[in-house]
This record gives sequence, C-alpha cells and structure tokens, in this order.
Amino acid sequence: MLAHASDMRAALDKHFATQSAGYWLTRLRESGVWCGPVHHLEDVIDDEHIAANGYLTTLNDGLRTVSLPFTLSDYELPLAAGPVLDGDRESILRDWGVRAC
Repeated sequence: MLAHASDMRAALDKHFATQSAGYWLTRLRESGVWCGPVHHLEDVIDDEHIAANGYLTTLNDGLRTVSLPFTLSDYELPLAAGPVLDGDRESILRDWGVRAC
C-alpha cells in the first residue's frame, strides 16, 4: 500500500483541486466524514473562539503565537520571545574567531 502512496497523493491532490475546499467539506460531511478546514495562523489570529479557548498567547515582544496544547501542573508558560533570527551572528563569529563575510 505504501509503495503507491505518492502516486495516490498526487491523484487525490489533482482531484480535490477541481472544487473549492467548502465544496469538499460539505460533500464529506454529508457522507458522515468528520472533518473541518485547516487554517493558517493568520486566518484565526483574531477569531473569538480561538481567543476564548486560550489557544494563542502573546509573548513579551508583542508577537502572538500558538499556546501549548496542554497544561502542566506547577509550570508557568514562558512568555519571553526567542532571539531575532541571525541577530547574534556577529558575536558568535567573533567568539569563534571567524570574520563575517
């Protein structure tokens, strides 16, 4: 079965591309398939249900991001943002004695 998985995926992608996601969701639900749309973060960032359920959190730099999908007793979720991408390049290269290009 797995030997043909990539071919099957390509065929299904091609077939599903013939109609909108809404069309397929309706058809699948009418057939008793439990399904829902898959959203990107930017699609749900201001959704009232997402906010009410605490699915997003705001970091100390103002960035809104996905919260942990579970809770742990006696554990506070860190709200500190990570370093800026490539923000420490110069200091790392300097520490290793490498000159930046």
